[in-house]
Amino acid sequence: MRVYLEPAEVTLLEEEASNLSDRILIHIRFHLGCRVSEALAVTVDDRIVAMLQDYIRRGGPVSPSGKRLIFGINRHRAWQIVRYCARKGGSRELMNLILVGHEVLPQVSG
Repeated sequence: MRVYLEPAEVTLLEEEASNLSDRILIHIRFHLGCRVSEALAVTVDDRIVAMLQDYIRRGGPVSPSGKRLIFGINRHRAWQIVRYCARKGGSRELMNLILVGHEVLPQVSG
């Protein structure tokens, strides 16, 4: 038994949503692979809206292979950026963490 949806199936769910809010919930939930509770906890403030609008105005998402990606980088490069900004800002060393029960453990890279 399959426990995932194919992209075409997610598109069908989005199309069946009765309003834009429901469509966004379905899109976030399945494209980010997050739990429903995590999708419901996503907040948007004026700052994030302004950053996205500015990003789009400056050229926006990159389009390799016809996909419009917000970030045209791999996960290694993403962590380089996050760690660089943390060091530059005087923050402690960051690592990719997962929460297991009430314990925070380093995530095992696969």
